[in-house]
Amino acid sequence: MKLFPWLALMAMLTCPMAAQAHDLGECPVLAKESLTGELIDVRKLKAKLVIVEYWATWCPPCIANLRHLQTLKDTHEGVEIVGINSEDDAKAILAFMAKWKLNVLTLWDRDLSLLKAAAPSSLPYTVVLDASGCVIWKGNGTSQETLQSLNTVVNRHSGGK
Repeated sequence: MKLFPWLALMAMLTCPMAAQAHDLGECPVLAKESLTGELIDVRKLKAKLVIVEYWATWCPPCIANLRHLQTLKDTHEGVEIVGINSEDDAKAILAFMAKWKLNVLTLWDRDLSLLKAAAPSSLPYTVVLDASGCVIWKGNGTSQETLQSLNTVVNRHSGGK
C-alpha cells in the first residue's frame, strides 16, 4: 500500500478549503481509466444528466449516498452515475462495490488529479452535469437537505421512468 496518496487525500479532506472548484456553469473535463482499464470520457456519455460522485471505501456516508444515487438512476430516465475513487487498489475497490451491490461506473483517479480539481471539503461530494457536461448542482454529504435538493434537480432535469 502506498502511503503518500492516502496522506494527500486525508490532508485534502481535513484541511479547510477556500472554495470548491466545479463552479455552477463550469464544464469540467472528467476523463480517466475506469477500474477495469477502459478509458471513459464523461462528456461522451449519452445522458440527460450525469451525477458524478467522489467517494471512498472508507467513507460510510459514501455508501449510503451511492445507494441513493442508484435509486435515482433506476427511477429516472437518462440519468447516469459516474463515481470517482482515488484509492490504490482497483481490485479491492471492485470487491467492495460487489459486496455492497454498487453498480456505478467508476473512474480510477490514482494520481488524485480529479479530486484535486474538484477540491471537495468532504466526501461524499456530488456534482450534477447537464447533457452538455456543465455543472448545474453540487453538494457535500448526505443530509436530508442535500438529498432533497439533489432530488429536486434530478426531477426537474430528467423524466421519471
